[in-house]
Amino acid sequence: MVYSYANWLSERGHGVSIMFMNMESLKKLPGAIRSIALKLSIHLRPRWFKLNKRIRRISYSADTKRWEDGYKDDFDCVIATELKTAAFVDSHFDDAKKLYFIQDFENWDCSDEEVYATYRMNMKKIVISEWLKEIVDKYSLKPSVLIRNPIDRNIYCVKNNIEERSPFSIGMLYHEGDHKGCKYAVEALKKVKKNYPDVLVDCFGTTERPADLPDWFIYTRDASQDETAAIYNKVAIWVCASVEEGFGLTGLEAMSCGAALVSTEYKGVKEYAVNEDNALLSPIRDSESLAGNISRLIDNREERIRIAKSGIKKAEEFSIEKAVDSFERMVIVS
Repeated sequence: MVYSYANWLSERGHGVSIMFMNMESLKKLPGAIRSIALKLSIHLRPRWFKLNKRIRRISYSADTKRWEDGYKDDFDCVIATELKTAAFVDSHFDDAKKLYFIQDFENWDCSDEEVYATYRMNMKKIVISEWLKEIVDKYSLKPSVLIRNPIDRNIYCVKNNIEERSPFSIGMLYHEGDHKGCKYAVEALKKVKKNYPDVLVDCFGTTERPADLPDWFIYTRDASQDETAAIYNKVAIWVCASVEEGFGLTGLEAMSCGAALVSTEYKGVKEYAVNEDNALLSPIRDSESLAGNISRLIDNREERIRIAKSGIKKAEEFSIEKAVDSFERMVIVS
């Protein structure tokens, strides 16, 4: 979403820069070599997303306390995009408007209190879901602004007829974080595979292919937007087993492309998924229930198509143009 908003704001005539914090893996390199490595790394990032060429990529070195490529902190508006950047933004850029874009409750590597401390910082908060807004507003000096994650329906739309998709074609996102619950999705799919040998799974992620992933899983690393849209359009069922997640964008993208959503009922998914209407939801960490819902849609073609069509209709509500309008107002007015 950070890259998407950067692209859209750039298209609307704003000068946009994306700042990358110095990577830990490069800190031990000699100064000159580190500088070259940083510039090369930043030039190539992000590999999976087509970033507008007008957007500047810059970096700040936390150890040398300087901008690696000569830029100064002379920005009109600066947006912290995750917990690890919030303190830096809060303590710098005194002449700029400061926003904090909160996409999840990021307590994976720190305590809950450390997360709350960032919510107390004097920055205007943008949240992506109702459940995050409720938490943030307990600690923030001012109420946060809710801008639900949108999707670009020029990319994420139905291109392959949902009626003609094989019920054994299933997709999922692979992520190593425990909060994503991928181990429960894999467990569920293994159970399904025993009863339906023709099942094939298409998945994508940012890591190397996991060594323990079954050979009937097709894995795409660093999939582009076009590649993810093609996968969504190929599969009949999209599986998500998240334990906790701010929103769950892949579920909505898959729905918009005509895949029937089978998910755990984590908080974020409730922003767009309604059980028995446009999705089948099961308790978190329950691979047995997840497998049952997948099997249910394999067995019942009419129900799968009904849920898929309902999902497409729901996805139409998440206009990226409206979200960018709201985000742009925050950047200009806040």
